Amino acid sequence: FFDDHDVRGVCPKGGTSHSVIGFNFVLPHNPGEDVLTQGGWRFCTKCHGMVWAGQGDIFTWVAPWVVRTADHPSLPQASHELGLVLFGFGYSSNPGIRLAWMPLKPPAAPMLQDMLYYTGNQATLWSSNAEDAVVILPHTNTYSHLSAAWLDGPRCWILLYSNANDESGPGGYHLPAVARIGTSLLDWSDEVEIFNPITQGAYDRYMYRVGGRPIHPDIPPSQDPAKPPHDGWAYGAFLLNRYTEWNVATRELTIYYLLSLSSPYQVQLMQTRLRLG
Repeated sequence: FFDDHDVRGVCPKGGTSHSVIGFNFVLPHNPGEDVLTQGGWRFCTKCHGMVWAGQGDIFTWVAPWVVRTADHPSLPQASHELGLVLFGFGYSSNPGIRLAWMPLKPPAAPMLQDMLYYTGNQATLWSSNAEDAVVILPHTNTYSHLSAAWLDGPRCWILLYSNANDESGPGGYHLPAVARIGTSLLDWSDEVEIFNPITQGAYDRYMYRVGGRPIHPDIPPSQDPAKPPHDGWAYGAFLLNRYTEWNVATRELTIYYLLSLSSPYQVQLMQTRLRLG
């Protein structure tokens, strides 16, 4: 029995309330998985529907950038002037950085079903199926934040991420944050170090090293006392593109970005100058 105060959601047909009739259905709780029973279904708090969450984890961390689609021939050429480029990283059986794109149709909101993924297959370069997305840049961390921008001055892409990690032993903490420069979305430079805690002398100055100066726990916030202390490591290099500087005469690119150093658990404002060939 329903009255006017019941909330029955919005029916896709007509946009009004559902008309409830027929059998009562019951979903068994945790029946296990077999050839006839699929797991991985979850409730979405936005659409109040059931969604399958068993897809590969390949676009967990995303760096978006709006472009004029016609300026980038490698993108699908749509009738809409603007498009959203997305670099995505997610750890999976084939980890790495992938590429996606969707047309923007203002004033309409972006639609997920418009998303296309770069496949690397010359017969069909772009697919609406995320599982077809191919790795354009290898990266094997369990996770990694990305930051990207198209730079009008030098006419190139820049992509920031970190190789440092807390999963490959003590040496993983000391690996650098890096940049790649792309003359197009599919043509990238080798990694260029933008921050290296060893060569730039960060440890014992503003970054904690086990056995070094007592930055931890003297400078808050300190590490979790229930866990053994570890060296700081750099991650989350997020470009502050409004401050990017380009010197056309010297071909020097100066970037400003935020960087977390893990211990102390603070965000640092960083500057790096690169000379582009």
